[in-house]
Amino acid sequence: MHQEPASVGGTPLSALDCVEYNSNVENNELVPVALMKHESAKTSAKTLTSTRFPMRADAVLVPHAGWQYSGTLAAQTLRRVALPRWVIIVAPQHRGGGADWAVAPHQTWLLPGKNVEANLPMTEAMIQAVDFFAFDAVPHAQEHSIEVLLPILARLAPETTISAVAMSMSSWDRIRRGAAQLANFLNTLPEKPMLIISSDMNHFANDETTRRVDHLALDAIYRATAEQNPEYALRTIYEQQISMCGIVPAVFVMETLRVMGRLDRVEEVGYMTSADTSGDKSRVVGYAGLIFHSEV
Repeated sequence: MHQEPASVGGTPLSALDCVEYNSNVENNELVPVALMKHESAKTSAKTLTSTRFPMRADAVLVPHAGWQYSGTLAAQTLRRVALPRWVIIVAPQHRGGGADWAVAPHQTWLLPGKNVEANLPMTEAMIQAVDFFAFDAVPHAQEHSIEVLLPILARLAPETTISAVAMSMSSWDRIRRGAAQLANFLNTLPEKPMLIISSDMNHFANDETTRRVDHLALDAIYRATAEQNPEYALRTIYEQQISMCGIVPAVFVMETLRVMGRLDRVEEVGYMTSADTSGDKSRVVGYAGLIFHSEV
């Protein structure tokens, strides 16, 4: 089954024109033309084509807004890590409908000029292992939080395959149980996938408020990691009413790593808001890039 070409709500990916690829850049390498059409996004293209010195990581958190706003930070974060042959993208559902924890059933995600393949055998095994996972294309039909990352992954690691999960809001009990099942499954594998959390931070407050509450959220993630208590991050962000859209995916991945014995430390690659690009501080979205490492 084929996914429709990447789009956001029926409009071209990231609202940045249809994603074409252009070899008219450094070293004749492919980057999305959309990145080259906005002054604020040119750094993203440079990031994609510059020399990489990737490190091993167990998980990352990357933003999923329009590339002119968060593409540079997403690319900077992903290029810092060694991308394995299989990654699991865990993202929020923005529109709902269908299964609460919907796994994309697509074999191929179509991009103009490049495709990204799913790892269906491992995805099927993952669904068998986690009670709450179910194949369902409906929540993915107009969901941007996975698709917006795929051209970056295709550029950095063209042989990497994906599994994609879109999650609705969930209780700690469901997160805990599902994460334990995924961790037990992953621990049986000789080669572990990387887990990619797709999430923006707080939405639509002014810049000062967004930066303040986002740092509360990030501090909660750092403390939850240090104390081996992912529930603390979930509880803090819910109680503070911080509109971090991917808090459930983030805590699910953190708890999965904890059960696996791999939630050791988290590194911040960067933080910004949409005001850094637009200049408009009245209504912004926050973005963070994080890398989760283990000592194993």
